Amino acid sequence: MRIVADARGIDWICLEIPEAHDAGPTDQVEVECNSGAERLTIRVAKGWDSDLDDAALVHVIAGARTSS
Repeated sequence: MRIVADARGIDWICLEIPEAHDAGPTDQVEVECNSGAERLTIRVAKGWDSDLDDAALVHVIAGARTSS
């Protein structure tokens, strides 16, 4: 689990979805990010919680917001 703040100052709580491991490439996982007002599902590389820095995670969230 990770908590990151976007450029608007909104906190996003991101948590890996365990049951989604079998859907898609084996080197990626699905992660649900929730701001309280919005909920997004993103696909990131395994190890995202330790390998992605906050700025990179916020970038992925922002991309998912604009495409949904």
